[in-house]
Amino acid sequence: MKHLSLLIISIAIGNISYGQQRILRGPLWSFHSKNTDILGISVGILPKEIFKDSTLTRTFGLRLEAPGLGVLLPLVPKSMVSETVDSYSKKIRATPSEFIYGLNLSTGAVGNVEVYGLNLAIIGQYNLKTHGLSCSTFATLSEKTNGISMSILGNESFVCNGMQIAALGNFSTVANGLQVGIINGSVHMHGVQVGVLNNFKINATHLQGLQLGLLNKTANLKGIQIGLWNKNNKRSLPFINWNF
Repeated sequence: MKHLSLLIISIAIGNISYGQQRILRGPLWSFHSKNTDILGISVGILPKEIFKDSTLTRTFGLRLEAPGLGVLLPLVPKSMVSETVDSYSKKIRATPSEFIYGLNLSTGAVGNVEVYGLNLAIIGQYNLKTHGLSCSTFATLSEKTNGISMSILGNESFVCNGMQIAALGNFSTVANGLQVGIINGSVHMHGVQVGVLNNFKINATHLQGLQLGLLNKTANLKGIQIGLWNKNNKRSLPFINWNF
């Protein structure tokens, strides 16, 4: 742990010496600062983009945001996650306004943010990329998740490499790993879905792996389905179905 901390600090200090002029602050500072690396605790009230600030701020430690726009996620009529490959590619190529190495804690977070570590929101959150563990009560949304996404209501990622776990449901356009929830959906899935309804409400074009649920459906299956009713491109059967 000591060596990891020294490595993070070395990277932060080293990057100040090239590129645009950067400022090193700590142990407590605002993440609304321009071109700043904060060692310790960064604090703020809303995402930087809302203030038309496109400069990069990096937090090495703990980031605290309150109240955050994520508190309004339950009122948003449409998901913020990309619906097409073009939209996803455009977003994922964009330079984040913030990098967080450590813990991101908020009431509800929405922003062009990339998190390495633990991402926690009391209500809901949306960010560009999460590498690690992301949790919220309402919804956890990310363009790309590498790790574990958890919430009470649901999780959504355009690309998820890891696990999505929710009491209600999960959705990914591309998923590599595990989905656990009452309703699970993925257009392209490599891994395991465990739930009540798996791919039953979406156009799931490909699944390679295993489906365990009450109702399972996939247009192009390479694997096994176990449930009350199972449907794939070859046949529909009760209890168990397969295609290889």
